[in-house]
Amino acid sequence: QGASVNTGISAAGMVSIPKDDFVFNMDVNGRYGDNYNSPQGTIENSGYLTTNNAVGVSYIRPWGYSGLAASTFISNYGIPPDPEGGHANGVDVEMQKYQVESRSEFLINDNFFKMVEGGLSYRYYHHREFESAEIIGTEYTQNSANLNLKGIHRDFWVFNDGVVGIWGEFQDYQVLDRFNINANNYSASAFTIQEADFGPLHIEIGARFDAVLAKPDRENPDSRIGHIRQREFYSLASSATAIYNLGAGFSVGSTFLHSFRAPSIEELYSQGPHIAAYSFEIGNPDLDPERGLGKELFVRYRRTNTNFELTGYHNGFDNYIYPRNTGRQNIFFPRLNDYQYESVGAEIYGLEGMVEFQLTSSLTFNSSASLTIGRRDVTDEEMETEDFDSDTTPLPMIPPFSFKTGLNYVKGPFQIGANVRHSFKQDRLAEFESVTDAYTLLGANAEYRLTSSGDYLHTFSIQANNILDDTYQNHLSRLKDIFPEPGRNISLLYRLYF
Repeated sequence: QGASVNTGISAAGMVSIPKDDFVFNMDVNGRYGDNYNSPQGTIENSGYLTTNNAVGVSYIRPWGYSGLAASTFISNYGIPPDPEGGHANGVDVEMQKYQVESRSEFLINDNFFKMVEGGLSYRYYHHREFESAEIIGTEYTQNSANLNLKGIHRDFWVFNDGVVGIWGEFQDYQVLDRFNINANNYSASAFTIQEADFGPLHIEIGARFDAVLAKPDRENPDSRIGHIRQREFYSLASSATAIYNLGAGFSVGSTFLHSFRAPSIEELYSQGPHIAAYSFEIGNPDLDPERGLGKELFVRYRRTNTNFELTGYHNGFDNYIYPRNTGRQNIFFPRLNDYQYESVGAEIYGLEGMVEFQLTSSLTFNSSASLTIGRRDVTDEEMETEDFDSDTTPLPMIPPFSFKTGLNYVKGPFQIGANVRHSFKQDRLAEFESVTDAYTLLGANAEYRLTSSGDYLHTFSIQANNILDDTYQNHLSRLKDIFPEPGRNISLLYRLYF
């Protein structure tokens, strides 16, 4: 594949080779891109070089299979410069991940469980962010091991399908700077998901018990961020879904869930720069778990020539954990603002919808839209020291209302399509956020498929994004005020299936 916006090129290949009871798999790919172009000119230090490769082998028998795989992910990319913020040359990021994992599946006859699945994996991840060729601003290593086991059982009582399982993970964080401390994280859970049908009514219920232990390598009651110590978290999460088939392609449903999330190592103990995001992140060792109550209502319509779905949701949180921009410059890195992890009462709600309609045997119309609103409670301390008009204020990094509409024409081996994507102005802002203007992007694509002798299938594709070369920003990027998103891009892709 080639792309015009950054003189990019990528290549990939995947092959599976059966041999007796074994299957050998190999998946390789590489991507390169130079500095990308925007309507305002070339964005310096925005290139990338990435490779992601995997090899595996599986032993397949009538009783199931057992497999082993190894994979690598290596990526080097740049963050554009911000002369006013102190990074005249930008930031260079290096990531390396190596993983080994095994999976097995066993089919069981004449037993309560009809299938048992299990997996074990180990992952090494190393991350570095360079302020210059000689200065490393951020560096850390994470080693993790994961174990999971689940059984799919046969019908019992009113349930006609279900899963029970256990999951465990160990994480070892080693942060290489003078501020952060090393820490380990131990997580374990037991869970079940059950399904039942009562005529047109389908029911799904789930429950999960979590236990999490965050253990720093040393206790420090006098730390700048608070009392750094071992923390333990235990909780039960649950969910329930009901879907009722109204007939004639219509169905309605609702989901209720009680969620639990223990604060991560970074949220508890961080106290160091994250220069790729232009922030100095400060943890909070006193954080309580994030707990929420979610509600969702949806209606669906499925017919041969029409698909439609509309969903409304509301998530209320007792302790919503997020990094808050304090607007305060860090005393050690004055070019970076302090982002303090804190937990507050919050709610996130919105609407999502999609429709796909076949206008003719060759022409299809599709459209989707999403609206999200996020608010948090204003604390008593903020009410006393700052000027707030109400007892709530917008959450940061909430996307604006957006929609995408397109047409697709298919005739034999040829297809062509066009789409328009519009994002409205985002002016519901948290502290220190800036307004993101509305934008409209036009896109188009075409593909031709050709079958040659030897059962080879060739596909030739062309895709155009941001055809009018408009200047726009992504509200979810911390760097949106520094540089815009890519301009017009034409990409060509060739695939061969054999």
